[in-house]
Formats: sequence, C-alpha cells, structure tokens
Amino acid sequence: MVVSTYFTIPTGVSPTYEAYNPDTTKANVSISGDTLTIDPKTHGDTGKVIITASADGCDDVTRDFNVNVAAAPSASECPAVKQTHPSRDVALTVGGSDFEVNLNDHFTNLASNGIDYAIESSNSDVATASRTDTTLTISPGIAGTAQVTITVSRCGCETAVSQVFNVTVDPQAPAPGTTVASVTVSPASASVQEGETQQFTATAHDSNNVVITGKTFIWTSSDTSVATINSSGLATAVNAGSTTITATTDDVPGTASLTVTEPDPCPAAIADAPIPDQTLIVGAGTTPIDLTQHFEHIDQDGIEISVTSPSPGIATAVIEGTSLKIDPVAAGQIAAIAVTVTDTAESDPCDPVSQSFMVTVEAALEHPGLYPWSVSGEHVYRLNGNVGIGVEVPDQKLVVDGTVKAEGYRLRMIPADYVFEEGYDLLSLDEVASYIRNHGHLPGVASGAEMKANGLGISRMQTTLLEKIEELSLYIIAQHEQLREQGDHLAAQQQKLEIQKTQASELEQRLRRWER
Repeated sequence: MVVSTYFTIPTGVSPTYEAYNPDTTKANVSISGDTLTIDPKTHGDTGKVIITASADGCDDVTRDFNVNVAAAPSASECPAVKQTHPSRDVALTVGGSDFEVNLNDHFTNLASNGIDYAIESSNSDVATASRTDTTLTISPGIAGTAQVTITVSRCGCETAVSQVFNVTVDPQAPAPGTTVASVTVSPASASVQEGETQQFTATAHDSNNVVITGKTFIWTSSDTSVATINSSGLATAVNAGSTTITATTDDVPGTASLTVTEPDPCPAAIADAPIPDQTLIVGAGTTPIDLTQHFEHIDQDGIEISVTSPSPGIATAVIEGTSLKIDPVAAGQIAAIAVTVTDTAESDPCDPVSQSFMVTVEAALEHPGLYPWSVSGEHVYRLNGNVGIGVEVPDQKLVVDGTVKAEGYRLRMIPADYVFEEGYDLLSLDEVASYIRNHGHLPGVASGAEMKANGLGISRMQTTLLEKIEELSLYIIAQHEQLREQGDHLAAQQQKLEIQKTQASELEQRLRRWER
C-alpha cells in the first residue's frame, strides 16, 4: 500500500512516515519509504493502526485505519475439483460459436470470498478463453487442438486446483444442407450396478456414412426408473432393470441398451478396518465388538456369523446378532480368535469370509495394586507396564483421559511404495467414482462414522494418505500419456487432411485442363 496517496503533499515537501500498530500479535505493520506492508499473523482485530506523516517546518498529520485478519478457511471451504462433472472435451469450428462452461459444475466453493482465477491456453491461435463471474467462455480460432487450463485458488488455502478442457477446432462448419441419415450411439450396450454411471457418445452420419460434425443431440432414457441421462450423455443407474438410451438429432434417433444390476450383496471383510487385537483383564467384564464395522453386508437374511476360540479357558467368545462379545476367564494369551461370516443361501451362495485377532488376558489386580500416584492433582496408574493418566486400567503403554500437548513426535510408518510395484491393483477412476457414490468415502480410507467412533491410528492413516497420493500420481501420469497420444493422433489426422486437400486440388487442376 502506498500511503502517500492518502495525504496532501505540497510541492517540494518530502515527508517521512511512521506506523503505530497497537497489536503486533495479530499482524506486523512496517513502512519503507512511502510503502506500507501488512503481514498477518493470526485472526483478529489490531485496533487503530496510525500512520504519521512528518516534514521539517510542518505539523505532523495522521491517518488511521483498522486491520482485521480473517481466520484462514478450513479445507472444506477451499475450492476443490468435483469428483463427478460433465465432459471436458470441447468441439468447435472455425468461425463458429463460442462454448460456455459453468465453472460451478467443475469446482466447489466458488461463492466464497477471495477466489482468484487463472486461465491459460496451450495454443491461443486455436482457442482463447475468458471468464465472467463463474462462466468460462472458450472461443475458436484456427483449426487444431489446444488445452485450456483454469486454475482456482483462494487466499488462505494451501493449494490451487485446476481443470483442463481439451479443445478441438474443426477446419470448417458442416456444409449447409447436409442431411443426417443415421446416428450411432457408443457403446451399443452396457451393464452397470445401481448407483454407477455410464458415459454414452453419439455420432451423426450422412447417406454416404460420412461423419457430420457440430451436431447437438437430445438424450433420453426409455425408463427413468431404471436409469436417467443428462444432456451430455452421462447415464446414472437407479434401479435394477433394462432401459433404452436414445440420442436424437434432426429427428434421426440412434439407440443403445443399458442393463442395471443390483450391487453385489456378498459379505466382505472391510480391508481398512480389521478387528484389533484385544488386551483384557480378568473380572473387568465383557468386551463387545460391533462386527458391522469390520464386515460388509452381514445384517441381511441368510447370513450366519460364527466365532471360534481355541482356548475358552482363557477367554470365551460368543455372537449375539452382529455383535461379538468376549469374556476374559484367566490370564493367558490366545493367538487367534476367528470370526467367520457364511452365506447360507441354497442357490448361488457367497464364499465365506473371516478375520482373526489376538486376545491377551491379564490377571486381575485390586485397586491398591495399581500403584496410583498423584501428578499436579491428577491420578496416574501403572498396570503391567502400562501407564494411565486419569485411567485406572490402562490397556496400552500410555492412556490419557484428556488432551496431550507435545513439541513434536516421530512415527514408525509402513512405506506406501508398493503402489508403484508391478501387479498393484489400481482401481479405475470409474470404480473409484462408483465406490465414493456408494460409500461416501475413498476406498481404503475409514468412513467418517468409524473415525468418529473409533478414532484414528496416526501411523496407519499417514500410510493410507501417502498411498492415495501415489495412486493420484499414477492417474495423472496415465492421463498425461493419453492426452499426448490423442494429440499425436490428431496431428497425424490433420496431416492426412492436408495431403488429401493437396491431392484434391491437383485433380481439380487436371480436370480443368482436360475440359479445355
């Protein structure tokens, strides 16, 4: 900020400026020459910041203003790329109409304050782009291909997010009077599960089966209770059944079939929620475990859950509904208690699934045997090498009933480089999108309800986050290679068109010479 613009300065006078900041905990305020710099530190109001202008032979003059530092937005308030969004392939023609994109279809939180946009075209001769509010307008230039990248950021958010639009500009608009003879829909048939999506595309042809570009299609589903479809050809499965997808242009239809099946009802162990090992104390009572947090689809008819304890003299285990109850009997250790889920359906049964975990039972101790001592009025207990602060029976090396404050900590983690190894089962983006729609969270990541109920293992979560980052890197690399291949293919097609134009011109010249 240039402070001299806020004072009237007579000719020949060179004032000096000083700044008074009543609260340096909220922001640092400094002046160099007539430039004022404000460096925010934490959210809040500094009160009146006073700028004093001084000059020899003149009275001091002051101006004041408030500095209010807003709290940094949370991650949920920052712009993000939407997981499901319309197609980002844009087809234009030389001299044709612009293409408008509603950015709210591609990003979240664009209505927040402090949103900044950056727009870049990889080839401005082919396509240029501009923005008005949340509308991106892409304009055609010469024939060719380009990528229009729009990046959205917000003050206080750590990272910016981007979307790339692949723009193809055809050499010319369709010839006037071209008649559509047929429409082809691809794929001609598809099968998805309830809640999943399927992208369809349509192509118009003339009577010589030559592709007609620039056509707009109307998409319909013969049975919207089975699947719906939007204006871009993206079908969303609703209920099991079959429907016909139709794309129509110039009153000429093309069709495809879509079959929707029910989700796989088979029970499955939840990979990111194994049953944890248990440490129990004789006489401490029964420990219940909710098995719905560790297995999927076990609360339906025809499902049997069984448990086997190889040492019932140490601990017994019984199933009540979808709950496992463990009762410690005597001190000792059971290497593996197995929980098995079986589908008893007579036709097309599912394969059994199971999980095992260890149980350690420690001897009961009377209250005086817990060795309590007092630290700053808080009772601390020791039990079998474990320490509890405010917890009489600690079952881990350290258990605290309250908040822990530390300068730092170091985790022993499992590296996630297995993502880059050959044979790693990387889900397709369609499978990831379907999982998110059906479960509300990323595959391999605990649900919000589970995090709230059971907390998080920090080391395990850090490994999971690193795994997701490495998977994301693989998706980006694959998309980059695909875009590069498409660019090479389009360049080859363009070269063929140029050769065909040259050959056609030569033939035309020969015909004219023959006519003479």
